[in-house]
Amino acid sequence: MPASQTTSIDGALSPGQVWTCVAEASTHWAAQAALPLRDVVVIVPFAQLLEPARRAFAARGGWQPRVETSATLALACFPPTPPEPG
Repeated sequence: MPASQTTSIDGALSPGQVWTCVAEASTHWAAQAALPLRDVVVIVPFAQLLEPARRAFAARGGWQPRVETSATLALACFPPTPPEPG
């Protein structure tokens, strides 16, 4: 497992620029760890942040990491609960 890494982001940046920095830092971290970006999962704290994060990674081109919240990741990892009879 690669070592954790902390990156500072300028508070004067626009939200779009912040997500660009996050995408760049995450991509750089994955490259240093020799992890294909398609095998990386990026967790964001709120569902409202999924779309801007995914857009920032998409703007970079190529493979994208999986961008999830802990709740959406949990839902994706387990089979759905079968419906109750009746």
